[in-house]
Amino acid sequence: MERNADLARQLSGLYEVFNTGDASKIDEFLSSEADILGVGTDPREWWAGSDAFRQAFNTQPAEMHAAGLRFESADLQAFSEGSVGWFADQPTLKLPDGGGVPMRLTGVCHQEDGNWKMVQFHLSIGAMNEESIGEELTI
Repeated sequence: MERNADLARQLSGLYEVFNTGDASKIDEFLSSEADILGVGTDPREWWAGSDAFRQAFNTQPAEMHAAGLRFESADLQAFSEGSVGWFADQPTLKLPDGGGVPMRLTGVCHQEDGNWKMVQFHLSIGAMNEESIGEELTI
């Protein structure tokens, strides 16, 4: 396993798609495989399969941009082993009023024709254990 600067640059480009609202380059980031999966922050955001994943990624960047939302990377890390890579970040979703929502992003990519393509991602908003399950757990 080694750090992968090319994969990190690719993911920075994906943030740019959302920050500009321009989904015309989305195919540069998503795998052509049928069985890809995306999980977003909304309970309804479970995109299983290429068609569902692409539909969301073709519409949400423009919607987020129009709403004045943008992603700001915090600690993007990317690693690979052969043709498989994975990434993690703690981005902030910046709000129009200047505030922000801390998030957590992880995902898996693989190489297709020499380019890194996302096959799975999970974006979440952390919640305190006390809030979500009513118990404080050792961390």
